[in-house]
Amino acid sequence: MPRLFFWHGINCLGEPLQGYMEAQRKTEVKRYLYAHTILPRKIKKQYYPKIKDLQLTLFCKQLLNLLNAGVSLVQALSLMQQTQSHIYLKFILEKLVQHIASGMTLAESLNQYPRAFNTFFCHLIKAGEQSATLTQMLTRLSDYFTSRMILRQNIKKACTYPAVIFGTGICITLILLVRVVPEFEAIFQQFNAPLPWLTACIMTLSNHLKASWMKLSIISVGCSFGFYVVYTRQPIVKQRFNLWLLSLPGIGRFIQKTILVRFSSTFSILLSAGMSMLDILPIAAEITAHPYYRQACENARNDLLQGLQLTESFIKTHLFPELALYMMKIGEETGELDSMLQKMAEYYQAEINLTLDTLSRLLEPLIMALLGILIGGLVMVLYLPVLTLGSIIS
Repeated sequence: MPRLFFWHGINCLGEPLQGYMEAQRKTEVKRYLYAHTILPRKIKKQYYPKIKDLQLTLFCKQLLNLLNAGVSLVQALSLMQQTQSHIYLKFILEKLVQHIASGMTLAESLNQYPRAFNTFFCHLIKAGEQSATLTQMLTRLSDYFTSRMILRQNIKKACTYPAVIFGTGICITLILLVRVVPEFEAIFQQFNAPLPWLTACIMTLSNHLKASWMKLSIISVGCSFGFYVVYTRQPIVKQRFNLWLLSLPGIGRFIQKTILVRFSSTFSILLSAGMSMLDILPIAAEITAHPYYRQACENARNDLLQGLQLTESFIKTHLFPELALYMMKIGEETGELDSMLQKMAEYYQAEINLTLDTLSRLLEPLIMALLGILIGGLVMVLYLPVLTLGSIIS
């Protein structure tokens, strides 16, 4: 099986070039570059990388626009490859053109790169090709990745501001404790006067930090690395940790909503594309990216084979809220499960956006209050010695 190599070189005009190539050995890449008058500077074997939602959204929209304009599939992919700035996606587009020109379908070609195009993506493209609705499927994929990208950006936006402000306050505090506060200790020692009790407590903390910062850093890094190793290599630890996160008040509810949005939107799109629930559940399990919901989907598939309904299986897991189960049950009874799942995704998406907006509004005054307490405490620590020193000198 060929491996992926990233190369960087210079052409005959002295211009830097870089790209990806599939080959068995590094020497094959060198021979290819020399044959094309490129002097290789670096050739590195790599794993097949993933493609971000933004690039997938642009891929779907560009291909959709070209197909709607009457351009053939091979020509559309070739035009996209010529104007593509993303190096790895440019390489994939070149390979897609070669695969399709050799007789493969688009879905079969995309399936050659599972880390870039997951099972959900490939199944929708396959359904679109088989039903002659490829443009409609590309539209759904574009909307799906756009909504997922917006959700991720909203979460990052809500977390970045508090993290930056809080981190800046902690850094300033540490600098004052380590650099500024100790200067007062030397001054008071010159006058043989005791430090105020609050400043003395802070000085003790400062001395401990200066004396053991290396040990604390090593312990923190070691504990973090150890937890990462155990979490990734021990499935039982991963399951219990994820279950603990779901049980946390507020946080668990938010995690549940994000999982439900991914699950319901994926299930709705695949179901409306004509796929059976038995084929959809493994894909939905992969999309949830959560061990308990993945197990719930696997159990639901087994229950469907035994004649149970989807809602009856999910009730036993206690992972889905009553509203979600009620909407799915109505969808199954009326034969409109795809539309009900889409409405469920929109409902929980709106709840997530409302939660993030409320959280950002509440965090701003809370952070300002915490910073005020922190700065006020530092002012007391710094000015108490000055006031006390004036009385000592007089």
